[in-house]
Parts: sequence; structure tokens; C-alpha cells
Amino acid sequence: MRSRSLLSSLVLAAALATSLAACSAPASPSPSESPSAEDSAQAVVQSLGAVPIPSAPSVEPTASANASHGAVLAIGAPVSATLPGGATVILTALGPDTAPVPVPTSHPTAAPDIPIEGTITLRVKAVAGSATLGAEELTSRDQRGRTVALTPVGTSTVTVAAGSQAELVVRGTFHDGAAQVTLRHAGHMLALWTFNIEND
Repeated sequence: MRSRSLLSSLVLAAALATSLAACSAPASPSPSESPSAEDSAQAVVQSLGAVPIPSAPSVEPTASANASHGAVLAIGAPVSATLPGGATVILTALGPDTAPVPVPTSHPTAAPDIPIEGTITLRVKAVAGSATLGAEELTSRDQRGRTVALTPVGTSTVTVAAGSQAELVVRGTFHDGAAQVTLRHAGHMLALWTFNIEND
């Protein structure tokens, strides 16, 4: 009788010990308590420090020209030119602004290469010193080597001093295809701009 009581006591003690061990053991984290992807990303950034932001690409450098070295550019591109007198100017050719030349309706197919009248603007900005440029210093040719006569629209000469800007406008009659306008100053070719004429 005493042995049965002792056995029962031992079983009860073992059961209590198992229950206490289960209660004291740390609970395993549930799936919902697992770190999120955002938390993980933040932890990586914190461990690596601030992420560098790439800088914007640098601006295309302005071409340069002088009496012994001219520049070849696309229309609209600026060039920093040192003139024979020592002045430095930024030159930009713009255009051409075009309009078809009227063709007689009696011969609608007589001239497939319809001429196009256009204006080209030379923008001159003085950086150092002063300079005077004239419309006669601008010449033009088309892709066939034909000279395109240019006539001034408005003033035919501009003078600029450091910090000032002026524009020369010339008009010519062009044809479909590639063409160019060249600036020669004091007998030196400073810049040649290329462009295309399209008759839509």
C-alpha cells in the first residue's frame, strides 16, 4: 500500500516538472512576427550607411575656335571663338526658319525640287572685349555645292561688348537636303554649322 502511494507521488511530481518546463521555455516567434522585407532593407542600409546618390551627367562642353582652328557643328550648337582682335565671343547659329516659295500652279510638276525660303539667325554674345560682325561674313552652300545667296534681314552689322548680346538675321533660298552656313571673320573661318532642309 505504501509503495503504491510512493509511485503515485513520483508520477505526479514528474507531471508537474514537465508542465513547469513547458511554461518557462521561450515561445518561438510566429510567422507574423518575422521581420518584413522593408525592415530587412532598412537594416542593410543602416549597416552600410547612407547610399550615395549619383550626380547628374555633366553638360556637353562648348566647342572652341580661333583664327587657326575653326569648328564644325550642328545648327544650334554654340562655339566659343577667340577673334583675331583678341575678343572672345559665343557664337550660335539658329534656324533655318523656312517657308516654301510659291510655285506657279500652271506647272505643278515642273520643279520637283521646290525652293524653300529660310532665315538663319547668328547670335553673338561677347565674353571678353568687343567685336563687330557683319552679315557679309556669313556664306552658305547646299549639298550639291551650290552657293546660297544670303541677304540681311534688318541690321547688317552688330557690335557687342563684354556681357552684351546681339543677333544677325539673314535670308536665303534653299532646296531639299543638307546645307551649311559658314562664318568667316577677318578672313578666317571660325565656324561652320550644318543643317537639313525638308520640304513637307
